[in-house]
Amino acid sequence: MWRKYFKLKLVPGVVITQKFGKIDFRNDNISVDMLKELYESDFPYLDLTDQGRALFYGLGIVTPIQEEMIAPEKRSRTRRG
Repeated sequence: MWRKYFKLKLVPGVVITQKFGKIDFRNDNISVDMLKELYESDFPYLDLTDQGRALFYGLGIVTPIQEEMIAPEKRSRTRRG
């Protein structure tokens, strides 16, 4: 489950962390909250995916209001012929 929110920069295996001790990144059931804490403490081997940015920080999600602000002219263009 954690893999859709985080990308590991290493070959999956056991990594010893200062904060949480031994973590086996081959395991699919690692706590997403724990990995978020590692990421926020500048753990060098984790990156956020687009889904992770959207889940934790709301980045990359386009709301209907933002959509209107981005391209209102695209909807109002008429075909001239």
